[in-house]
Formats: sequence, structure tokens, C-alpha cells
Amino acid sequence: MKLDEKLCSTGSEEGVVLLGEVIVRVIKQLGDLAPHVAKTLIPLFLRSSRDQRSSVRASCFSNLAELCPLLRHTLSSFQYELAECLCATASSDTDATVRSGSVYVMFRIFEAFQYEILEMLPDTIGRYYSTLKKVVESDVNEVTTRHARLALDRIADAMKGIMFPNPDKYQKQHKITILPQQ
Repeated sequence: MKLDEKLCSTGSEEGVVLLGEVIVRVIKQLGDLAPHVAKTLIPLFLRSSRDQRSSVRASCFSNLAELCPLLRHTLSSFQYELAECLCATASSDTDATVRSGSVYVMFRIFEAFQYEILEMLPDTIGRYYSTLKKVVESDVNEVTTRHARLALDRIADAMKGIMFPNPDKYQKQHKITILPQQ
């Protein structure tokens, strides 16, 4: 039996939520090996985020929020699937906790990777941006809009960092010495 079948076939909501949390705890302990396991876990959590039970969906987004920052450049392989799932959920899920969870995953990704985000998710950053703007403008849940604003701030910081690099970092040091007269 595959892991995703086991996760989805577990009868109780509590069992599914706890299993997901245990998986994330184990992955955190793996450290540098975490990206190697991600090829199995990200699709697992993305599939489980479509569960009928809102507590399971919210738990999956919570788990993704913990997992994604550990994955570094492995995340690029899943940029389209992540964008589709997170943006669709943030825009249209009926449960405020689930919407907030999906926006929080976006925030955690942008916070963890800062300037690298433009290199890691080049094709989907525009979709994230427009979704987050829509959430800020239209979502009634205060937590969701706060997370969306924070995520937009991280995107803006990344863009500013690319457009206007830190001048102190790139400024060349010139030493001028006056030669004595002969």
C-alpha cells in the first residue's frame, strides 16, 4: 500500500492529521537529506490538500509550510503544481482556515528563500503575486490578509534586491594615496 493511500484511507481525521505531522517531524530530522524525500512528500500533501475534510486540508498546508523551506532548489521541480494548488485554494476555498493555510505556505516559501525566489520560481511568481493581491483586496479573514500582505512584502523585497542591489555590498573600495613630491 502506498503512503498516500494509507494517509487517505485512514478513517479518522485525527489519524490523518497526526500522520502528516509525524512525517514532517521525521523530515526535519533528516536535515540535508530532506530534499531527496521531497519527491514523494510534496505530491502526497498536494493530493491530501484536496480532501473533503477542511481540517485535513488545513493540516496539509501547515505541513507544507514546514516542509517547503527545507527543500531549497528541489522546490523548483514542483513550482507549477504548488502554484496551482496554493493559488486556487487561496482564491476559492470556502474554509477561512484552509485559505489562510495556503497563503501561509506562500509566505513561508518567500520568507525562506528571499532573493532566490525569483530564480527558483521564475514562471509562477506572477501568479502568486496576483493571487496575493486579490486576497488582500477581497478576503474577509484578518489572518489570511495579514499573511498575504507579508508574502507580498517578501516579493517586493526580492524585487528591490534585484533591481537595486545593496550598494554597500557592491561598492568598490578605492584607496587614494598622495605621492610625495620629488
